[in-house]
Amino acid sequence: MSAAPSNSQFGTPLDPALLAEPPAPVKRPLPVRALAALALPFAALAGATLLQKLLEGPVPQGDTPGRWMLLGAAAGALLGAIAGALLPRPPNRAAVRIALWTAWGAGSPVLLLALIVAGASVAHPIRESLAERAEAKCRTSRKLCTANEFRESCAAAGAPATHAQAEEKLGPPAQNLCDARGCTRRWIYAGPWKPENWVAPGSILCSQVLDAQGLPVRAVVGPGPEQP
Repeated sequence: MSAAPSNSQFGTPLDPALLAEPPAPVKRPLPVRALAALALPFAALAGATLLQKLLEGPVPQGDTPGRWMLLGAAAGALLGAIAGALLPRPPNRAAVRIALWTAWGAGSPVLLLALIVAGASVAHPIRESLAERAEAKCRTSRKLCTANEFRESCAAAGAPATHAQAEEKLGPPAQNLCDARGCTRRWIYAGPWKPENWVAPGSILCSQVLDAQGLPVRAVVGPGPEQP
């Protein structure tokens, strides 16, 4: 007898392997230990801030940064020991693992602060250069281009002998509120800033009070409105 044809009138049969569902992708486990190691210095410094407020009150005195760093190391050591004991791990060498986590917890806040200080030191010359350029650009259109100049002019605006010259430097007030008793004028300074004198919320306000005759009574500097 002749062999059966490999093709029927309906075509070649499909390979069953083509109809099988593809295997589900293998899910990678969450790197819990790596995430905990990264979060540990931030948690330690947050704990140090809380401890310092509880132990020293809202306004600590003396070497506040030094004590804060020591508290951060202590809080980090405690949190590290807890992490080493609770995180998923092989069953052996528990004492070594806890000791390593404790050492990382104590040293990581200091390392983090050192990196922040180093980064700020590297960025400071760049920020100074940008501030000088912004001030030079401001000088082409304004008379007050530093926060200190604004504060000095505001103080001068509160004295009858110097208020006229100070108001000329300050320019038109952002707000002018008047009634029968006198007026309140407000000027806002929102930059340019230097790295060492930027203030939150991004502006300072000069408030000048005038009596009914238009003579200045006082002028004070305070926080201005929040800037975008």
